[in-house]
Amino acid sequence: LYIGLYHSTIYAFPTKNILSFFPAKMTTYKYFKTLFPILNEKIKIMEHIEGISVQLFYDYVNNIWEIATKNNIGGNEIIMDDMYRRNIREVLIQSLGFIQEDPIHFMPFLEYFPKEFCFTFKLKKKINSLDDKTFYKCFLINVHMIRCTIPNNIKYIPEDDYTNWDCIECMKGLIHFPKKYYFKTYFELEESIQYLHNPYKYVLVNEDTGIKGFIQNNEYYTKENMYAIENYEKYLFICLNRIYKP
Repeated sequence: LYIGLYHSTIYAFPTKNILSFFPAKMTTYKYFKTLFPILNEKIKIMEHIEGISVQLFYDYVNNIWEIATKNNIGGNEIIMDDMYRRNIREVLIQSLGFIQEDPIHFMPFLEYFPKEFCFTFKLKKKINSLDDKTFYKCFLINVHMIRCTIPNNIKYIPEDDYTNWDCIECMKGLIHFPKKYYFKTYFELEESIQYLHNPYKYVLVNEDTGIKGFIQNNEYYTKENMYAIENYEKYLFICLNRIYKP
């Protein structure tokens, strides 16, 4: 596996065996095309999922399933914009169909999950239009084998492989997957995203190496920048713009 720039990796102590591997950061679209000049069947294109990243892995030291975010183990960080002030652990559990954590087994269905793999989820916020309540959809975006025949090596698992696992099949409707797109050439991909007027960001992944790249349109770039601006400043701009004095 090509590792690239790390997000985060968790090791056991004192053995220093890898427990969890967050997927490496994505390359630019230009560099991805340099590495893989021809768009072929080994390169998959999918939607980018915005949300909270959560890593699920098996802790061989304590013999339990555990979760981690990019910065902490346990998922106990409070989600600041959640109206119920839930933490990430609670949201993950509820998005997978449980009301609260089992005090003994965390989530009982995990006994069917293979322990030699770690799973990367994204919790995507959704608004229920009927009662304005916030809920989260759980997307499985990556699987890596962390206990390979060669110690401390990591193997990328293509989505077409793990979506057919029995443990994943039994969670259909609760675990979701990114939408897929199909293009014959890079030119078709670029032309498609150029003429879309909604915010779009595509993720490209080479299934032989696990290397990922991304391409996004100007609308998506604008949307990202808008998050960095305070709502009051947006409101002020709109008011001034209305009287032609922005």
